[in-house]
Amino acid sequence: MSRAREPGLSSALIPVLALAAFLIGTHLSYGEDWPPHFALIGATAVAALVGILHGFGWGEVEEGMVAGIGAGLGAILVLCIVGVMVATWIAAGIVPLLIHYGLQVLHPDYFLVASCLLCSVVSLSTGSSWVTVATVGVALVGIAEGLGISLPMTAGAIVSGAYFGDKLSPLSETTNLASGVVGADLFEHIGHLLWTTIPAIVLALLLYAGLGLAGLGRATGEGGGTPEAVSAIMAVLEEHFVLSPVLLLAPLLVLVLIWRRCPALPALFGAALLGALLAVWIQGATSKQLLGAAMWGYRLDPGSDRT
Repeated sequence: MSRAREPGLSSALIPVLALAAFLIGTHLSYGEDWPPHFALIGATAVAALVGILHGFGWGEVEEGMVAGIGAGLGAILVLCIVGVMVATWIAAGIVPLLIHYGLQVLHPDYFLVASCLLCSVVSLSTGSSWVTVATVGVALVGIAEGLGISLPMTAGAIVSGAYFGDKLSPLSETTNLASGVVGADLFEHIGHLLWTTIPAIVLALLLYAGLGLAGLGRATGEGGGTPEAVSAIMAVLEEHFVLSPVLLLAPLLVLVLIWRRCPALPALFGAALLGALLAVWIQGATSKQLLGAAMWGYRLDPGSDRT
């Protein structure tokens, strides 16, 4: 009979505090560029030790590690395919096309609040914050750079909107998982989430609107946001890419597949594959260029083998 006992709050906090100490220690000792992997490994060893001291055998501890990795493996696979999709979409001219359109219609004064609202709608429709950030979010970052908007503030607006939609969407995997685990009705669960999520998004929108109208969302520095700078960016995009409306088929495919409750992984793979086909058909990309983009990321460098 097992003599293991569940750790209390004080014991459960030990690995968390150990992780914080390891991260701070490596940062202070070796600099901010030091990778966090060793701190994570050290905290994992501390967590295993806590489990063993509470009576769990090594087999049970290892089983828990494997289960934890398995729970996060789906997210890791999605992140991998998102990287490939973004690279093929840039090579196909899809992201440059969205940037080109955005530079024409968005104004610096309301860019932050519009970005947050747009990401909220897309995320609410698709049920995926990662899809929103990897598609619309990437384009909005490019638009922000052209308009002279602060990139950290732009990232905040994108993430705020993306997580708002992901939280309340009935298509969201995490929302369905949370309600399913506790045996609650999905829409009752979403109704309770409204009490915290709606005030948060309203405050965020008011903040972004105020920052934009006050001109505080502008990036420090010169060269961005002027009509000349915007025109120059649009000219560069038109020079290097064929900006055809046909390229919008790829984002449309993602929206349709997610709306039809297609799992995220095959939906994103299909979008990446369509992006690669459009890159060949519209932009005249070679297989070597596409494979290089998928592996290393797209670079606007005609002389590079990895373009």
